[in-house]
Amino acid sequence: MLLFLVTGCGPERANEVRHDDPAPPGPVVADFSGADPEVGVAIEGLLDKARAEPARASHRGTLGMAYEVNGFAAAALESYRQAEAMDPLEPRWPYFQALLVAHRGELDQALADLDRSISLDGDYGPAWLWRGAWLLDQNRLTASKAAFERAAELASGLPASAGLARVALRRDRPGQALDILQPLAAVPDAYIHHLIGQAYRQLGKPELAREALQKVTGPAQVVWPDPRSREKRQFELSIGATLERAREQILADEAESALALIEPLRSQYPTHQGLISALAEAYRRAGREDEALAVLVQGIELYPDFYGFHLNIADHYHRRGEQSLAMAHLDRAIELNPQVGWAHAQRGLILVNDGRVREGLASFQEALQQDPDNPQVHYYVGMVHASAGNWQNAIAAFRGAVTLDPAFGLAQLALGRSLTRVGDYEGARVAIERAGQLGVPAEQVRAATDALARQRDASP
Repeated sequence: MLLFLVTGCGPERANEVRHDDPAPPGPVVADFSGADPEVGVAIEGLLDKARAEPARASHRGTLGMAYEVNGFAAAALESYRQAEAMDPLEPRWPYFQALLVAHRGELDQALADLDRSISLDGDYGPAWLWRGAWLLDQNRLTASKAAFERAAELASGLPASAGLARVALRRDRPGQALDILQPLAAVPDAYIHHLIGQAYRQLGKPELAREALQKVTGPAQVVWPDPRSREKRQFELSIGATLERAREQILADEAESALALIEPLRSQYPTHQGLISALAEAYRRAGREDEALAVLVQGIELYPDFYGFHLNIADHYHRRGEQSLAMAHLDRAIELNPQVGWAHAQRGLILVNDGRVREGLASFQEALQQDPDNPQVHYYVGMVHASAGNWQNAIAAFRGAVTLDPAFGLAQLALGRSLTRVGDYEGARVAIERAGQLGVPAEQVRAATDALARQRDASP
């Protein structure tokens, strides 16, 4: 097995724990009771190496990588922390910590870990790309721009340019964003054309925006090569590799294919956190709501402090109309991780539907503080203002939604209705027509069009 052939992750460092130092803690031992026997045997081999040479940080880091890719995130994180404590001059260990905690939504801690890695190796481009992306998520635009500029200096190419364009768009400087993006327009990259479309929308040029967005096929997201993370793949065994394929299929709306991969693993891995998460999402996307809910209930029983399970089960209860249960889980998710914007947004939606509009709007604003690029939350804010007749505020919110996601049909329709109310009939016509092109039900488009015609005809 390849895993046993790996004796380390690079040359041993002179600064690892010395024999005259206090004895290091023992290696982290995960619970393999629900794991594939192959996984348990392989990781036991790495544990034996760590026990045999307890002063070698590389053994702890190797163990962390094996834990991570095989679904033992908590054990991986603690192993990386041990490796860093034993070898504080190796940049990979805080880097891997940063990626793990960022996945949990803890961006302040992720940035602190990442900065330790960058202080040791400031020339690793992917680290600066992550730094720019996480700072942008926190709306810290000056620092984010500086990080993407450093990544560009390190030849990070298209991802760095996309990051700089996103900063410009967030600052409402679409012309600056286009200056960055237009030299890349010939690149067959969906994310670049998505950003170009956003920039033209912000400039008020919907035809050019539509032309750019027509070139977007498939998922519009930016990715970049990361040799450090690729190093972990050598430790992938059956469950880790299978779950990764299943997640890709779920994102491609191939839920049934994903279930065919992972349902047979459920009896073999009944407590595997990653498998529980993937199963619940695949069941949900396949329309099998009761099965998704049952899996999430099991997940919370096993992992009561994982905010993701609370967030997902709240969504299920909300759709079922069980709002008190949904709110309880949202409050718990926020208690565990207050930086997750969607938890605040879902909480706001329940409050607004309960007639507590001011509290709901405050929750939406908190959601935007945490996740300003979420078009759905801008739409929610717009609906609150529209319901109160605050048309200018509603228009600003709906414009924010369609700028972030020009294909958001309901937001386009709501923008058209709001523009009708303030007498911008041409703007309303364009937005309503766009909603129709995006698949909004014909009766809704027809009603908005009729309302526009009536108000225009009645106007002086």
